[in-house]
Amino acid sequence: MADQLTELGYDSNLERSRFKDTQYAADGSTSEPQNSAQLTSSIPAGGVAYAQTALSHLVSGEDIQSEDFVTGSAGWRIQGNGDVEFNDGVFRGSITASTIDIGGSDATSFHVDIDGNMWLGAATFATAPFSVSNAGALIATGVTVTGSITATSGAIGGFDIGADYIRDVANSMGMASTVTAGDDVRFWAGDTYANRATAPFRVTEAGAVTGSSVTITGGSVSTSTLSGLIQQTNLNVADRGWSQTCVFSVTDADTVAWGDGILTSADGTAYSITGADTGDMTAKTYIYLDTAVSTTLYQTTTTATTAVGVGKVLVAVAQNGTDEATFEVLQAQGGKNINASEIAAGSITANEIAASTITSAKMSVTSLSSIAADLGTITAGTITLTGAGYVRGGQTDYATGTGFFLGYSGDYKFSIGSTTNYMRWDGTYLTLKGSFDVGANGVINNSSYLVANLPIPPTTVGFNSPSGSEY
Repeated sequence: MADQLTELGYDSNLERSRFKDTQYAADGSTSEPQNSAQLTSSIPAGGVAYAQTALSHLVSGEDIQSEDFVTGSAGWRIQGNGDVEFNDGVFRGSITASTIDIGGSDATSFHVDIDGNMWLGAATFATAPFSVSNAGALIATGVTVTGSITATSGAIGGFDIGADYIRDVANSMGMASTVTAGDDVRFWAGDTYANRATAPFRVTEAGAVTGSSVTITGGSVSTSTLSGLIQQTNLNVADRGWSQTCVFSVTDADTVAWGDGILTSADGTAYSITGADTGDMTAKTYIYLDTAVSTTLYQTTTTATTAVGVGKVLVAVAQNGTDEATFEVLQAQGGKNINASEIAAGSITANEIAASTITSAKMSVTSLSSIAADLGTITAGTITLTGAGYVRGGQTDYATGTGFFLGYSGDYKFSIGSTTNYMRWDGTYLTLKGSFDVGANGVINNSSYLVANLPIPPTTVGFNSPSGSEY
């Protein structure tokens, strides 16, 4: 019993004891002991129940504690002022307290104040890294939620939360969860929540994207149809139209050259090109602009695939030849040079030759027999007729018909007149037949003379005109 009383905070002499001086017998009967020793010896071995004591209360300044009690580390104590200290406890009922403070006031502490505000990690509610107000407002530096979160108001990360949206505080962009029978807008920017259906940028739940401008820096766009207009500046130079002013020309059988000029892309970008040439070609050569190499010089290659691609414009194709090189500038932006081998026989007719375009300097032939046309007025220096050649008018051959003939007919011959009145040179003799009018001063234009029955071969024959001139 002495040990049990000691555990209740009393020494073996029961000093400070508030038990009545009652002696307990084994049968439960009592008697009043005369002193402490008698009390101690009279306590049954099984101890006494609290109900058998006269301990009704502790007054301020009186304590009950365990023998090994050390404040803050061991044992237990009940103080008369109502404070208690235990290591552990099991409470089967409720605990009522005005405040709770566990762990002091450092980062490991936990607190609940009299108003029901809870916090931990600091001495005060206002400075705590985690707190929950009595109104349910939660503040935390980090939260991992494995269940669901439901909110229809408030703010998160600078965004306002509504019943069916999350939007920025300026109400100019956000996400909407509104459900209608249509293709609802789920993301928008550039207008208010109320006007999200017409916002400059919006994405519907079906994936339809509307934007006033889009810059794609990588990846690809997979679609069978692109509607609307794509600005030229957004296209690679290889995909734009172009024009150029460099004049191309043939230098010799294996070299094509071009002069200075400007290549202008369809978006207005101008590239000042310095003239150059292909060098001595041995195969078909492709002339192109490659902006990754130079924006002032055309490049050349004999590999077609090298001349096309991103940042490239194929300008011309050239080919070495036997007599002279050929070239073609694409998009009709600099001309084309061809040789006879590229012209199909009989493909050039009068329709392909402009009037008055073929000059004598471009003609060097041995025969013009293929020309069948009215040549108009012919101005020439020397005309030489070769065998079988002639000049005639009226007469179809020498001394045939009325007119004249000058040319080759078995020999070089000349005839003029008709079958009855004529002058002929048959290659050996000159023959005159018919009447002549001889005027004054030896001009044959007035009188008529008949020259006939001349000796054959003819001899020198003289006759006089009315004026006395001799012929």
